[in-house]
Amino acid sequence: MRRIASTLPVALVLLVLNSTYLAGWSSATAFHYANVAAHVLLGALAPLGLWMLARRVFGRWGAWGLAAAAATGGTVGVGIYFAWVGGGRAHDAVRQWHAALGALTAILWAAWVVAVSGAGARVSRSG
Repeated sequence: MRRIASTLPVALVLLVLNSTYLAGWSSATAFHYANVAAHVLLGALAPLGLWMLARRVFGRWGAWGLAAAAATGGTVGVGIYFAWVGGGRAHDAVRQWHAALGALTAILWAAWVVAVSGAGARVSRSG
């Protein structure tokens, strides 16, 4: 579990940077297609790591966690569909849905982390 907890932030940052590159530039080069493959790999591994970490480390989902998990499922589902149909211009709406759901997913996971970490904090008034 420590390995997941230590490598997950790196994977998520790489996924965000990779997503930014893919959203901003499109070219028929080996570098671009390598980034598409990396996006598929990171997009498959990051949600698995998030779910494992959420289940084992924090153990409580709450409303933010359930919303984040649902958004993650939607993002992955649209991503799988997008990979299936291909990334041509005819499927720009699918790409935009995938990007929007990905951004929503990131916001919801961040909100869940804040909610969970704040839920256990207590202010001591001793003294």
